[in-house]
Amino acid sequence: MTGRIGSAVVAMLLATSCGGECQSTCRDAVNLELDLPIPIASVTGDTIVVCRNGTCSPPTLLANNATVASGGFCASLAVDDLVTSTTLRISFAIGGTGCPTLELNDGDTYRLAITDASSQIVYDQTSTADYHALHICGVDCQQLFLQLSPTAAAPP
Repeated sequence: MTGRIGSAVVAMLLATSCGGECQSTCRDAVNLELDLPIPIASVTGDTIVVCRNGTCSPPTLLANNATVASGGFCASLAVDDLVTSTTLRISFAIGGTGCPTLELNDGDTYRLAITDASSQIVYDQTSTADYHALHICGVDCQQLFLQLSPTAAAPP
């Protein structure tokens, strides 16, 4: 385990709206975000595994616009290089071409694990969903935004 990412996690639900004045309808959404206090060059060669309710993607190289998928979900990865830090955003597809339609239930679990180029697990965190229900323009939807703490790391 490396010391570049610490040891605890805070999962926080932030409410967001999905439309205004009935110009757009509400859509289900699941997004995870992780801000790492290290430059993007420090994660070169690292891989990410994303899991939902125990179903995990195969290891995927950390790269912008990568797709992480399993038989149970599809998600896209955005990597932002902020010079001295790196932000990872994982957006789950709720349905669509080639992706299963996800049923969103409070208690769903989401896991994010990062392994460095030397096969050491440097980040591993599981969070439980508490979706935010919205009713916009006559449409019900659920949204979840989990801000993961950069200090969560794999146990020694």
